[in-house]
Amino acid sequence: MPKPGEGILQDRIFSDISEQFVHGDVLVINNTKVIPARLFGEKPSGGKLEIFVERIQSDKIAVCMIRANRSPKINSTISVSGQAASIIDRQGIFFVIALQSGDWQTLTATAGDIPLPPYIQRQTTRPPRKTYPVIKPSMLKNPGPSQHQPPVYILIHRYYRRLKTKA
Repeated sequence: MPKPGEGILQDRIFSDISEQFVHGDVLVINNTKVIPARLFGEKPSGGKLEIFVERIQSDKIAVCMIRANRSPKINSTISVSGQAASIIDRQGIFFVIALQSGDWQTLTATAGDIPLPPYIQRQTTRPPRKTYPVIKPSMLKNPGPSQHQPPVYILIHRYYRRLKTKA
């Protein structure tokens, strides 16, 4: 971690984090997660498709990238994880796909796989779905009993007051 104002790298521990901030700094806690957006499908010819859901526009329509030996044509019908779908448009490298039944949220949740970069040559295994608590600023100001709080919450709460005085 660079020392403030000097650019010199130092090894530090998390409990020293409040010493790294100067007035006006902002600490951002990333609460993102990888969704199971990788699906598999087939063309009517039997050709295999790998489908990566880029964004879901509505229950039935999603913008996706498709990996195939030959790209499917607009207005063609494909099977996405056993569900019938149609290619309704192409926008550069993306395909707009409409499901004929079901919805994209359910399909990705039930049949989706965690996307891996192409250089990782293994199948993913779905970890058990766990829920992690969302930490809200109001929770930091009024914490409950610490024995019931997850370790990340305790750690953030412990340093919240120190960080607040730096702001």
